[in-house]
Amino acid sequence: MEIYNIKKRWCSNYRLLKYAILSMSIALLMSSIAIAQVQTYRISASKTAVLNQYNPNDFYNPPDLYAGAFNTQNGVKKARSLLLFELKDVDGHVLNAYLKIEVRLTDPLSTRQPYEISVHKATSSWQKPTWNNAPTYANYPLSSVIIAEDGSYPFTNLKDTVQEWLRNPSSNYGILLKGLDESPLNLKQIRSITLIIETEKENECNKNNGICRNSCGNDENEADYRCGFGERCCVKYAKEPRADFNGDGKIDGVVDFKLFAAAYQAKKSSADLNNDGKFDFRDMNIFTENIGKKVRIPTTDFNTDGCVDYSDYLEFKEALGSSQQEYDLNSDGRVDSKDYNIFRQDYHKGCIEVMQSMIIK
Repeated sequence: MEIYNIKKRWCSNYRLLKYAILSMSIALLMSSIAIAQVQTYRISASKTAVLNQYNPNDFYNPPDLYAGAFNTQNGVKKARSLLLFELKDVDGHVLNAYLKIEVRLTDPLSTRQPYEISVHKATSSWQKPTWNNAPTYANYPLSSVIIAEDGSYPFTNLKDTVQEWLRNPSSNYGILLKGLDESPLNLKQIRSITLIIETEKENECNKNNGICRNSCGNDENEADYRCGFGERCCVKYAKEPRADFNGDGKIDGVVDFKLFAAAYQAKKSSADLNNDGKFDFRDMNIFTENIGKKVRIPTTDFNTDGCVDYSDYLEFKEALGSSQQEYDLNSDGRVDSKDYNIFRQDYHKGCIEVMQSMIIK
């Protein structure tokens, strides 16, 4: 009987121990999932202002925003908009950040012609700005988009700027919207604008431009940076070999190798061909395996009609955020604002100039 009781107590204790281990395992698993969880924030501007050149000393804060140029009895005048976003509730490492605007060309003050609007980082503080006492801003745009029809438009490439604001809140002076080229008579009325930020808890992996996942995708490499329990650090790699260092459309063992060797020795990011954060034999193997290969030279004339125009822009707009190789103009594995900046350079060229540049390539 005594032996029976001992065995009974032992079995009971064993079950308790087993349940405790199982609970700990579940807790560890849940904690690892929490580490990788992406948080999305949708933030409206906490402060806005419209800079009106027609009345340069007046402060304007209308419900809608404006960007472009408009006709007055005193000639063509410009309008720009300032926005400030409060980020005190945003936490973590920024994975993505972009502005989403809503535009209606049927609004009374909007013109119907396609027009490119750019977003710039404001570089000084402002309270009630006017045209004459407007804050300074960075000349080079963070992003731009061509508006040609009703709908929503994204201003991408704001990730680094938002991350800087989070790490140093005193640098957050907001952004300025303006026409990229303010010489033509073209004005856009913006009904709403939202800053969308996606974050995850900061760790060694995302500090090095990686993302923690349970498994890496086909377009990603597994890097050695630390993640949560049971996770891998996944880093995007370019589908097109990046070993064409002189950009002549082919990878050779002489000129490209010398440029690769110099970058490799200096530990430049351009020599990290698999984007794993290390410079080792794997990068060397990628280079040697691709010697002699021709590299696709991207074209911005997507429909091959000899012109880079609005029809090409519509194609590119649909591909934004994807990994479609045809629209990945810098061959980094994703279609984003960097590709848009390349496309924009050709969008303003005439058809003959575009065809000539394609023949040269």
